Amino acid sequence: MKLYFETLLGNRLLVVLLLVALMGAGVYMYFELPRDAFPDISPVMVPVFSEAHGMAPEEIERLITFPIESAMNGLPDVTLVKSTSAFGMAVVYVYFEDDVDIYFARRLVSDRLAAVMPELPDLGEPPTLGPISTGLGEVFMYYLKADSTADTGGKEKNTWLREINDWVVSYQLMSVPGVTDVLSMGGHVLQFEVKLDPYAMRKFGIRLD
Repeated sequence: MKLYFETLLGNRLLVVLLLVALMGAGVYMYFELPRDAFPDISPVMVPVFSEAHGMAPEEIERLITFPIESAMNGLPDVTLVKSTSAFGMAVVYVYFEDDVDIYFARRLVSDRLAAVMPELPDLGEPPTLGPISTGLGEVFMYYLKADSTADTGGKEKNTWLREINDWVVSYQLMSVPGVTDVLSMGGHVLQFEVKLDPYAMRKFGIRLD
């Protein structure tokens, strides 16, 4: 220990330079360190959503959730795979190491999802990846309203407002940097109902599909 202190005292200039360099590195790191009032500590996670209308949770767990979850377990840098099976819906959460880039993680999940697609039943819509967002992301809510003089083109007002939101407002909001997704709630979704005449179909040889 005595020899150590003698060495330091004999190289005072070197000690001062090292101290100044250490202080400079600390100041640099202080200004470069990302700061936030509410830092996002969420892990790197990619959700997979699968819709299967009319299927019970037991069927979804066996036919959809289990194959997807099993396929995701073999991905590199995966730390955890969780899933939720509900009526008509399956959600698989794939967690990665903190140093994995989110876009690289989504690419891995997308490639593995495409490989497991032949094992899944015939779904109305293929499984999709969730938006790039976390539970600590900002959520803004808005609503549309129209006065009595608005020209709805003969449509019911709530149907017209929902159509404006789905085809105009949401597309414009999605073009704003930082917006990951726009979820629409309320209003009346315009639907077209087709009523089939089985006697006419049999007469002209038209099948239901």
